[in-house]
Amino acid sequence: VVSTQSTGMNLADAADAALALLLKRDASWDNRPFVITGPELLSSAEVAAILSKSLGKEIKFVSPTAEEQKAGFLSAGWPEWQATGAVELLDLFKNNQAAFISPDFQTLTGKQGTKLADWFETVKPAFQ
Repeated sequence: VVSTQSTGMNLADAADAALALLLKRDASWDNRPFVITGPELLSSAEVAAILSKSLGKEIKFVSPTAEEQKAGFLSAGWPEWQATGAVELLDLFKNNQAAFISPDFQTLTGKQGTKLADWFETVKPAFQ
């Protein structure tokens, strides 16, 4: 099992950040890139633990090898080039190259992003 961390982004938070960019005209924001991330770094095992606690049943994280991932994509009908690219992208996460939290969401909106546990409570019925 590979131990990595990444931050998920809540779609509603992404919309809030986009809305802030459109509505709040701040000259210091002109021509500036913004990196919008979620508010917490979580490993896949931590995500599984959060979901397990919320649902009241054990959810296990399984980390397939790159070969297993590619085989899965190919068996789902993905073309070779796309399966290879997806595995390369997933490798970035496995190497913690996406393991950072940006302050830009709070800069744009003035609020903290939504944590996974809080978001999951709003959609939990779909998983029961």
